[in-house]
Amino acid sequence: MNLALAPVLGIFLLAAIGLVALLVSRARATPADVTWLAGTRDVTPDEQTVYADHLTRHRTSRLWWGGVGLAVALAASLTLNGGTFTVGTNAIGPAGDILFCLVTGIAVGALLAENYRLRRPTGPASASLAPRAALPAAGTRLAARVVAGVALALGLVDILVAPGARPALLTVVVLVPWLLCELVLRAVRERPRPALSPRAEHVDTRLRMFAAVTVSRLELAAAMSAALWLVDLDESWHLDEDVQGIVALVGFGLLIAAIVVLWHAAPRSRGRRPLLPQDAPQPLVDGRTA
Repeated sequence: MNLALAPVLGIFLLAAIGLVALLVSRARATPADVTWLAGTRDVTPDEQTVYADHLTRHRTSRLWWGGVGLAVALAASLTLNGGTFTVGTNAIGPAGDILFCLVTGIAVGALLAENYRLRRPTGPASASLAPRAALPAAGTRLAARVVAGVALALGLVDILVAPGARPALLTVVVLVPWLLCELVLRAVRERPRPALSPRAEHVDTRLRMFAAVTVSRLELAAAMSAALWLVDLDESWHLDEDVQGIVALVGFGLLIAAIVVLWHAAPRSRGRRPLLPQDAPQPLVDGRTA
């Protein structure tokens, strides 16, 4: 490490930690957030506590681990990339990609937040055997899997064209965030449901839907980030200049799309949009809608 960069690195890391701490301090769920998550204002005090705690836990976990990913990208850029910060592909690998590290950190945070709820209580337990409703955002998950599959195919072709450890390792590493999202969604699908009152089952269903919607969007952003790296094809492909221009344009489109999808994957309402399309806008006191 260049000692001259040490003070700069410290300043950037402190700034990243301070930003995350500021966002975490505002992560506490509000009554409007609870209404968005519940899909209705008909919420009991106990249900409100469950919704608020769950939403706050997800926000806090994703923010902290996203901050860890951001700090890794900043540190790698300062120490290995001459202080050049990049969003997308670069010369030092995914560790220097702010988007990739941010998505990876948020995916880890989502996995830990959801697994927190999966801890089984001691003693006798009961679960509902009633058929489960299909998780929402199936189209988003399908798109994510298609993009991830295309990215994997590009990686395999790159390995065949230019055999070596680097393309193989790159292909595996850039798909890790997508795999983490798949693990979160699997945990959500397979988690036992409480065999309690209909209202308790409804709360559990809303929490599942919340996880399915937000993590599916995160999964799509992760798949686009992986495709962005693997579409940056090796020079051994000997592509024409026109084709290289098209590839660069596709890569830029993937970058912009990944950033937009990641923004909408946040565990909060964007522009007062309902969590699910069938959620009716909730009236406010002055007659407007939320």
